[in-house]
Amino acid sequence: MRRVPTAVLLAALLAIGGKAAAQASAVEAGELVGSVMDGATRQPLPSASVAVYAERDSALVGGTLTGAGGRFRVPGLRPGRYSVTITYIGYRQRTIPAVMIAAADPRTDLGAVALTMEAVAVEGISVTAERSAVTMQVDRTVYDADKLPSSSGGNVSDALQNVPAVEVDADGNVSLHGNQDVTIQINGRPTPLTGQALADFLKQLPASLVQRIEVVPNPSAKYDPEGTGGIINLVLKKDADLGLSGGIDVGAATRGRYNASGRLGYQRGRLSLFGNYGVHGDKRDNGGRSWRENLFDDPITYLDQQTTGARDNTGHVLHLNGDYHLGERDVLSASAMGRISTGTRRNAVHDRMLDAAQELTGRFEQDNRTDTDRLGTDLTLSYEHTFAPETHKLSAEVRYEYDRDADDRRFLRQPLTVAGEPGADPEDLELNGTSENSFETTLKLDYTRAIGEAWKLDAGYKGRLLRLDSDYAVDLFEGGVQVPDERDNAFRYDRDVHAIYATLGRQLGAIGLQAGLRLEDAITTFDLRTTGETYHDDYAELYPSASALWKVSESQQLRFSYSKRVHRPGAWSLNPFPSTDDPLNREAGNPYLRPEHTHAFQLELQQYVPFGSVQISPFYRRTTDVIRSVTTLDPATGISTSTPQNLATSTAYGTDLTASFRLGETLRGFASGSAYRRRTDGDNVGAGLSSDAVTWSLRGSVNWTVREGTELSWFSMYRAPRKVEQGRIAGLSMSNFSVRQRLWNDRTSLTLRVSDPFDTMRWQSWIATEEYTQVSQRDADARAVYVSFRWSFGQKPQFRDRDGGERTSGPEESQPGS
Repeated sequence: MRRVPTAVLLAALLAIGGKAAAQASAVEAGELVGSVMDGATRQPLPSASVAVYAERDSALVGGTLTGAGGRFRVPGLRPGRYSVTITYIGYRQRTIPAVMIAAADPRTDLGAVALTMEAVAVEGISVTAERSAVTMQVDRTVYDADKLPSSSGGNVSDALQNVPAVEVDADGNVSLHGNQDVTIQINGRPTPLTGQALADFLKQLPASLVQRIEVVPNPSAKYDPEGTGGIINLVLKKDADLGLSGGIDVGAATRGRYNASGRLGYQRGRLSLFGNYGVHGDKRDNGGRSWRENLFDDPITYLDQQTTGARDNTGHVLHLNGDYHLGERDVLSASAMGRISTGTRRNAVHDRMLDAAQELTGRFEQDNRTDTDRLGTDLTLSYEHTFAPETHKLSAEVRYEYDRDADDRRFLRQPLTVAGEPGADPEDLELNGTSENSFETTLKLDYTRAIGEAWKLDAGYKGRLLRLDSDYAVDLFEGGVQVPDERDNAFRYDRDVHAIYATLGRQLGAIGLQAGLRLEDAITTFDLRTTGETYHDDYAELYPSASALWKVSESQQLRFSYSKRVHRPGAWSLNPFPSTDDPLNREAGNPYLRPEHTHAFQLELQQYVPFGSVQISPFYRRTTDVIRSVTTLDPATGISTSTPQNLATSTAYGTDLTASFRLGETLRGFASGSAYRRRTDGDNVGAGLSSDAVTWSLRGSVNWTVREGTELSWFSMYRAPRKVEQGRIAGLSMSNFSVRQRLWNDRTSLTLRVSDPFDTMRWQSWIATEEYTQVSQRDADARAVYVSFRWSFGQKPQFRDRDGGERTSGPEESQPGS
């Protein structure tokens, strides 16, 4: 264990007076320059301590802290021999002896100095290499996916459940601090998927393909402002090296679930190629029950609905990437991602109608089937020119995305007698289908330049051109005879967004500052071809951002961030024609829906302690034109319809508390809790649409290395009940347990994982309006036993940096895309 020298604390103070002293000296003073980086990832290390000692008497004669790009400059050094000591918390201290400052050439460049992670002691505090698992940067927190518990053998949704402040509900929807409007990125590029399509994709993507999960609660103006909840960036592994490398992961589970993936990388000279493929199959039962009290009837009547069924989903994901170095400073890159998924869901629904005395008055039996077919492609071509390594770059990118969604639904409704026999009335049959094609082209230009030793400028342009064509057709039969239905519709949705941005960063000793501004011009057209109506919504908006990271001490850092965010309504949220997943429950859009805007503030304090680290993160968000789904009931038909509306305002504030621990070399884990209050004012739309709720959640995990190569993991989470507009949602809990055995020098591992062993994953909600009240419960069928096998081959990865250097691990795409 090494102790960081107390003299290093004086280094920054000496740097302040160094310039003036050098200028006043009668002898021409020299200077020492260079940069400090992580030896594994080749990423710069800001705020690293650089101390310069005279070799003749070991006196401290100068020092500084590295800037935002990891660079440093120590001026005011007389000609002579020096030793340089560089320290950074969580890394092995490095001393460079016999550094010469010559009178003839007084400027000495140490180049890029690489540091290696290691446990160190700081003023009596033992700090392990915590940064290797969780790292706080100026605008994001980075989690090492391989060190998240209980994700081995699972999918990305399983891995996200282990990230503090991130929640995944029974349908696979991801939220951050309770906000589901989160932008999911893959290698820094926003995925075009939303809603259930995105949830299915995350379940299809094996967790073994993810290297890091980056959580950006308040992204800077450099990045798209969409997603009021922030950004979650999934950085995929890129296992290319000097030669051939790769690996395979194969897993199977009870109830017919399976997953498999393979990755292959090759690098030789200027060329790097990488590809991975994953397949995922998920079969599970789905059932539930709802109890509705019809207040519009006098006397009151009731509807008891019970559902049993099953679903079967299969998905394939293919990702290809290639880099070619045209020279020492130019890189041409191309990537392609393709995804295909199919699914079938069948439900048997039993409806029982009851009178005020809850005596049975009628029955219906309903057979529902939905078939889904989704295809997506994502093609990207990019070019980067490096004027100066790590400090001056220009990049350009063009991206094309195509998605096709097709859903076919069949609802057969049969009236029954009270005794359960087929009734005299004929059965009703509804066939409806959706065909949707989405095309999006993105053009992007980014420029980065370091200004002096402490300033950094980022500026650029981004244009997104989206077109979506949709057709929805309904065939309705009553007693075998087709009857007219007015729900058929077709529309085209166009949205062009052009943006320019600039951010400026500054390193002031131990404090890193960043501020930015983004101007966006949005042009939106919704063309409802069925009726010939066209709706326009064009607007320009400014999106400011600010952040600061203060390294209070070697064991404590504080981060503040602010950004303005936007949630733009999607095409289906604007379509006024109702769509049907259930004959008694429909959804319809609102063509007059406006985008909602959020001002988000967050403060994060991270403290390293003898057993690990503690992080507390209070936050505050204020949103205007809040988009919420409002449900109404038609008394004549008994059909409920949910429509999005703009509520006036919403405020949310709370805090997250996370403690990670490591006891020796065998036991590690984390525990986190979140609590927040959300107040929504919906009186502008109608009575009963305002809410005021406090909710909280807990999660924790433990990893125990029983012996070398054998590891046990346990993860549990609980989310308390919470109020929402028009009702409330019940609490939710789940656990995971796994055993992993590493073999053959860690090139092979075998994992046994039990998901939801206590079968507690259930979804329950209450709705209360003036027309009706309803209680609904749905089972997730998450309990299963998984067995997975992982094998890797090849040399230790050796990546080539964009500026021509090499690095030993980690892909280049580590920053969320703008």
